[in-house]
Amino acid sequence: AMSLRRLAALGGGVAAAAAALQAERRPCTASAAAAPQRLWCWGRLVPSAGASAPPPADDDPAGTASAPRLKERSPVDVSFWSAQGLRVEQMSFGAAHAAALDDRGNVWAWGANGSAGGATPTRLAPPPRGKYTSLTSTDGSLYAVTSGGAVLRWANLCDSFAPGPGPGAPPPPAVLGGNLAGIAAAGISAGSSHVLVRSTAGQLYVFGGNERGQLGVGAMPDELEGLLAEQAQQVSGLPPGIKVVQTACGRAHSVALLADGTVYSWGDDRNLQLGVRDDSIKSLKRGAQFLSSPTRLSGTWIEGKRALAIAAGGGGIEGGHSVFLLEDTNSRAQNSPHQNSRAQGGGSDEGGRGGGVAGRVEELWACGHGRWGQLGNKAYTHISGPIRVSTLAKLREWDEGAKQVMPIRITSLSCGDRHTAAVLSSGNIFTWGWNEAGQLGSGNVQGSHTPGMIKAPAELRLSRVSRVACGPNSTCAW
Repeated sequence: AMSLRRLAALGGGVAAAAAALQAERRPCTASAAAAPQRLWCWGRLVPSAGASAPPPADDDPAGTASAPRLKERSPVDVSFWSAQGLRVEQMSFGAAHAAALDDRGNVWAWGANGSAGGATPTRLAPPPRGKYTSLTSTDGSLYAVTSGGAVLRWANLCDSFAPGPGPGAPPPPAVLGGNLAGIAAAGISAGSSHVLVRSTAGQLYVFGGNERGQLGVGAMPDELEGLLAEQAQQVSGLPPGIKVVQTACGRAHSVALLADGTVYSWGDDRNLQLGVRDDSIKSLKRGAQFLSSPTRLSGTWIEGKRALAIAAGGGGIEGGHSVFLLEDTNSRAQNSPHQNSRAQGGGSDEGGRGGGVAGRVEELWACGHGRWGQLGNKAYTHISGPIRVSTLAKLREWDEGAKQVMPIRITSLSCGDRHTAAVLSSGNIFTWGWNEAGQLGSGNVQGSHTPGMIKAPAELRLSRVSRVACGPNSTCAW
């Protein structure tokens, strides 16, 4: 069967992207569904072992040729898991480590310290009970949730991959107790030093650093520097009775998506990354530069719309941005099933996997620091309140369910420190923002303020990607 027709408004990059989409034909067959997963990685922390790297040369007895690729500018086909009959479900990145969760509930990790041992993914110890179902990373540590609702931690994971003769596997993780022992965790996300734990009951618990109010427990940074994991507190400023279905973190800011489609944010707002202020002179002068309690996002840009997914990344004096996938509730098909989260990576917790609804009109909005182009608004804007990402909105396809031409839906979102990535229902990946480490996958290090489709290698464009995950300077898609 022929793939859906793709159309676009006339315009340089968008028209070219639409032409490329129109030329693709991707038949859906049972054999294709059973095919091995194709995982693509680029930027930093690409494991050479998974990229079919050659064996160490005679003049490289230490095997440094197998070290992680520091700046991979084009997508690399990583076959490490598919060669073992496994499929990657989630990926997470710290400052110098990366981790993956496979479909059998195993967690694998690797580092970026240049040793051969740190290059190849290492299978980490299984949990005492059940299997792993979710993972996230702070700068130095890795956290995982188990099928039994426990939260585990590998502290200072990058130290396990430090250079040296034959570094061993990281020690077994610690099961976090205290206040966390009394909840059943369902998902987890993290910033540079803080962690958000979403319970099966839809409540939110936090621990870690609070230097910019990112814990959201109402305490100012000078009143509460942080919480140990055993001291985790519930975020009480969210409306009672409405479940949290997804969370996302920048380095020092937090965002939560609720089951009713509303969004709350808190923490660092020096660059307007919370989406609660605009960039007017009045707002910039009078607005607080951080919030220690959850604040609901409001304004004309989000009124009458329902959030479907969120993502966040970056921070500091020159960083911090958030993106929101919104649905126009006036255009949504009646009695249509609703799936929430379609975001991962960049400290995001997946609350579900959206499949999309026929006839639904969606919009992507972004806010925060945009000097590196990560807002996708066709300008290197220093900071900005919520602004619509118009380039992706111009792409169209024929929707068989609605029997009309509709915008191509976004199926996955993720943010790095200074870049953003999205996967469309057409299976194509768009990236934009900072590109010093090759994290845009464009084959060069030129940044972009406009979403651009990754066109090479051809195998990637034809492999029907549906998920994307970003690290600070990394991107992976599968």
